[in-house]
Amino acid sequence: MYKTVTYYLMKYLSVLILLYCLFSCNSEESIEGSWIYSYDLFSDGSIHYSPNPISILAFYQDSVVELIVGNKKYEFEDQNNTHRIEKKGSVLNLGDTYKLNLDSIKGDSLLLTPSRHTSSLKYKMIYKKLPKKYKKMDWLPVGKSYKFKNWKSETIVMDFNTDTTLVEHSKISKTNIRDWELTSLDGYSFLIITYLEPTATLIDSITADKVFVTYYGPKVHKFVFEEINN
Repeated sequence: MYKTVTYYLMKYLSVLILLYCLFSCNSEESIEGSWIYSYDLFSDGSIHYSPNPISILAFYQDSVVELIVGNKKYEFEDQNNTHRIEKKGSVLNLGDTYKLNLDSIKGDSLLLTPSRHTSSLKYKMIYKKLPKKYKKMDWLPVGKSYKFKNWKSETIVMDFNTDTTLVEHSKISKTNIRDWELTSLDGYSFLIITYLEPTATLIDSITADKVFVTYYGPKVHKFVFEEINN
């Protein structure tokens, strides 16, 4: 009898705890952490990628820190901006720069509306949720070659000839010389390769002969760079 009462009591308490979490856990808690810029979504449905190699928003209880790596080609300077968070109903004003409607949060995506639009079309800036803090990754690829399969399942070989340029080639695509760099931001390490615009991938982990990375674009892609003999 005692075991039966205890069983139902524990079951009842479990239901109460679940209901408490459902009603007390709000969207503001879900946005805490770091988010990386992915792309712009315009009101006509088109997608555009701005020439910012890396832009991260780090949310705290009453403020958000905006960190941007500069881009000399596009005349962008490094930025470190702190915006206070002001809540009005379901809308958060991030300083006078962005607005965030808590009802628009979709899983791992954050939709920010710029307070000032630079285009005739209205748009939202899409940020993707980053995993919890990483330790800084020490990777020295200069003088080494790596292969990986891109999002088209095409095998690409990258020869890191110097500390600023690499040679990229495959059986299908022509050989290209591209700029590259390693940088860190908000405790995360990134590889930046310049295609038409600088493209950043998060370095997830490193083993003796492999580097695991994630690209946060309109679709999130994970790649594995495998070291090969020159």
